[in-house]
Amino acid sequence: MSVQPQKAYWNKHPGEYERHSVEREVLRFMGWKTLTDLIKLAENLPTSFEDKLMFADAIGIGFATAGRISEWTPLKPDNFVEYDRYFEVREMEVHKRFKKLDHVIVCQRCKTENEKFELSCKKCSANLVYSGKKKWKTKTIEMYRIPFTIPKKEATAAYLSRRLAYAKANGNPYLFYNPKAKKPVSEKCLYDHVVEAGKEIGLEMWPHRFRAERCKQLREEYEFTKDDLRRFTMIVADRTLEIYAGTSLPYEKKMGITCFTSKEKSD
Repeated sequence: MSVQPQKAYWNKHPGEYERHSVEREVLRFMGWKTLTDLIKLAENLPTSFEDKLMFADAIGIGFATAGRISEWTPLKPDNFVEYDRYFEVREMEVHKRFKKLDHVIVCQRCKTENEKFELSCKKCSANLVYSGKKKWKTKTIEMYRIPFTIPKKEATAAYLSRRLAYAKANGNPYLFYNPKAKKPVSEKCLYDHVVEAGKEIGLEMWPHRFRAERCKQLREEYEFTKDDLRRFTMIVADRTLEIYAGTSLPYEKKMGITCFTSKEKSD
């Protein structure tokens, strides 16, 4: 029996949407033990795919790359170069980068689009100065991450190694491959399995959870600065970097609260 499809947060109707906050809900890195427990649970999730370990490996790689789910779903073996002590990730896509071309004015009363210089809605005659809102027409910018590294000493690197070996052994053009459709497994399919694994340990997952966890881990264990995170993740907005780099670890140490080291987290 396979995991039943569920509507991802971004597909829900407005009244059903559940917005999550990294700032309020991810105070610090969940820890290597929790992360690896989640991966091991995903190894045993029921699925209709013959590739039973794909979803477990997806969690490990999603975390290690700190990418959006839409960015690590289409990864290929060619995106990774292996060295003795680390993997280098090259030409990983960056999504949500747009160039503003022009805009229209949307009437908030009847939702009609009007030309940008109109003062009154062409449909309901509402005053657009007070009840109009800009809607930008944009063009997607093709962009790739600056090459970055994943140390082999990290627990999730083992799942990247396993996934690369599986893809190469089976001649798969993508790490997360649907052989019937001959394309990458859908984001929604991966997301649903991740959510299901989280439920098993009482951990609520959402699309950018691993991205946030990775940033906090890099901050806590490697003392990444905001500039380091900016280069590693290519997050541009200062406010987003502040949230993703925020961690409760420094003040917990000052208060004498026990904080496990990296080695203790992995044991």
